[in-house]
Amino acid sequence: MKKTILVIFLCLVGYTTYLDLAKGTLQKLDDAPPSEDVSMPYESLAVTPGETVLSAMEKLNGTLPVSIDKAVDDFKKLNPETDPMEIKAGETYKFPLYK
Repeated sequence: MKKTILVIFLCLVGYTTYLDLAKGTLQKLDDAPPSEDVSMPYESLAVTPGETVLSAMEKLNGTLPVSIDKAVDDFKKLNPETDPMEIKAGETYKFPLYK
């Protein structure tokens, strides 16, 4: 009886370990559906040569009242097809406004 319970327990541990390694137990952040935050105020601005996402945001908002990570994430939400590190001069992008 003890051997049967031990075998069942080892099978269960082996199976759950396999599932954990094969599929994972946590949802990946990349797999999460994109959240559309249409209530975020923004302003469209044409980028000048030498300007970065942060310098454009500081031009519109003054000193940023949020962290740099939050500001970049908000930019990504407004411009999902654009990499913040690869903005182009002359192009117009949506920049979040903070109060």
